[in-house]
Amino acid sequence: MPVIEHFNVEVIDNRLDIQFYWASRGTTRIPNRGDYGSLVSAISVNPNFRICSNGSKKNVTAYTIVGVLSAFSILMILGILRRKGNLRGRKQAGKGFSLARK
Repeated sequence: MPVIEHFNVEVIDNRLDIQFYWASRGTTRIPNRGDYGSLVSAISVNPNFRICSNGSKKNVTAYTIVGVLSAFSILMILGILRRKGNLRGRKQAGKGFSLARK
């Protein structure tokens, strides 16, 4: 006949300590038939509260936003510099300059 007991316990530092103490007919020798000591076949733990997320989704979202804004800012700065003429290609860098003496 199974024994089912329910206990409300306090969890401290995300740790649940389960300790067994029993005073039964256990033995350290080869047991007689029927004298096998205590037996625990299953332990079930059900949280009686909502489990909160640790905020990792918020961090991923924040890093994504920062990365996208940084990339956009760099591309914007490069576009402005190119439009002003500060970033010329190698082919255009020599155009308009004459090093020959007249």
